[in-house]
Amino acid sequence: MVASARLRGLVVRKVSELVPLLRGDQRILGLDVSPATVSVAVSDLQLRFAAPFGVMNRVSPEHEGAALRGALAPPHDPLNLVAVVVGVRVPQDLGWDAAEVKATVSYTDQLLAAVGYDDAFAFQGLRAVIFWNEADVMTHTVAAYNDFRRAAEFAGPKAFKMRQVRGVSDLWPLKVAAAKSAPAVVSRISASDILQAALDDLNRERRARNRAELTALRERYASQYAAETSH
Repeated sequence: MVASARLRGLVVRKVSELVPLLRGDQRILGLDVSPATVSVAVSDLQLRFAAPFGVMNRVSPEHEGAALRGALAPPHDPLNLVAVVVGVRVPQDLGWDAAEVKATVSYTDQLLAAVGYDDAFAFQGLRAVIFWNEADVMTHTVAAYNDFRRAAEFAGPKAFKMRQVRGVSDLWPLKVAAAKSAPAVVSRISASDILQAALDDLNRERRARNRAELTALRERYASQYAAETSH
């Protein structure tokens, strides 16, 4: 990947590498970079749900960086961003060495630099950047859709209602692109899809670690109890 030393120092390859960096009450930012626009999403503080944050028309990394920095600046409360997840279209034939991938990485680097890697407000607590293969996101999205459809069919049209997600009301939109110029996102992977896939993987990893820690704790107490009762 073509990137500055600052970005290379933040890049992690797997969501599992993000788990030790979490400190509580933090959010993750999602980015989807297309040739014409950049869509942005943000998680809730519990890192469970992704919500759309806005869409920016692409002019230059500096232009979009300034817009994003303005959306993150006071008087808004700090988002406490711990990580940024960026969707990448990875061609099957060339993989991560493809020119399109390198262009996305380079653009992301310039965008984050324009926001300000050291901006104490916008990127307070930023500790990781993850580049996510959108093919994996599509697999996750299709599986989630099929699961939701099966649940709806089981419950019936009258009994099944979409649960309202809490924590979205405190998120504000990034009003940069005009409504007429903002593309429909239903036909392609969006920043929210990318971020939600990462959050789901992150929470699966956290649950697995919690189960492993609980199992280890039980085994330790069982060993101590066995040792104490053997005397």
